[in-house]
Amino acid sequence: MDEDALPPASVRRDHFLIALNLPVGKQFTTGDVYPHVYGHRLSDGAKPWPHLRDARSRKWFGLFTADETPIDALVWLIPFDQLAYKAAAGAERYLGEILFELKVAAAHLGASIEPESSIPAALEKMNQVIRELDILNHRVRIIVAAPDGQSYRVAQWVHALKGAGLQWGDGDLFWYYDRSRELFCAEPYSSPGYFHPGDIGTQVAFSDVALHFVVRRARQPAVVLRCMNDIALQIADELGAAVLTTDGFPFNLKDAERELDAVLPKIASVQRTSTRNHKSLSRRPLTRRWWTFDLVHMNGSAVLL
Repeated sequence: MDEDALPPASVRRDHFLIALNLPVGKQFTTGDVYPHVYGHRLSDGAKPWPHLRDARSRKWFGLFTADETPIDALVWLIPFDQLAYKAAAGAERYLGEILFELKVAAAHLGASIEPESSIPAALEKMNQVIRELDILNHRVRIIVAAPDGQSYRVAQWVHALKGAGLQWGDGDLFWYYDRSRELFCAEPYSSPGYFHPGDIGTQVAFSDVALHFVVRRARQPAVVLRCMNDIALQIADELGAAVLTTDGFPFNLKDAERELDAVLPKIASVQRTSTRNHKSLSRRPLTRRWWTFDLVHMNGSAVLL
């Protein structure tokens, strides 16, 4: 596999890459390849997205439309974070089916495909990436729960959350801000749901709500944790609820602080060894109808559009 004809390694580490080896000596455009390389398994989160290198600018772009742009390299990228939702046997079977489909598609162009590794090696790489993402995306949660067998109506939750200083907003959830910066979120926990305004006058109810934040996104995680604990206690006092861990035990701030202290070095370690940069996506003119893909990253996880 020719490294010069591949996206940066910082992108490839979060994906399974399959290169398209086009015939030598023939110039292809996006219009030539689009009918064959785009549209595979579009309804699947782990779809193989085609990405091309513009032969003129030598920049990489996501392929979403067909025109006369000349290309000199093309790959498909399958995101490991989506592939990991499948059971091990299902992921192995899925990759085998995809490789067969793409091989057939490549043949229509007189081309061949070259996966970056065997399927077992790809699954091993996926597991390592997911372990790192689990660390990077570590989330601290505090659960405010009604007494056993009880629940509170949306109107009661809304009153208590607003009284504690949270604001209703994105996703019909509640958010706590420090000036303009979002610190943590509140959302129904055991039963997925939202604080929809239309439910305030109804009997829709939830037994518990989670206050939570992603550690690496917080400037001062320990400060956010203490603030979230104070708010959880205030909400629980208003409702007559309990403050619990995700395991159902009484929440203890000191224990949570020790857990936070333990995870912070792990996050820092993954970030240090990562070669990812901050995401930078720019839009091409609308007449071209595609997104540029500058192949850089946000907060330690790959982003594909």
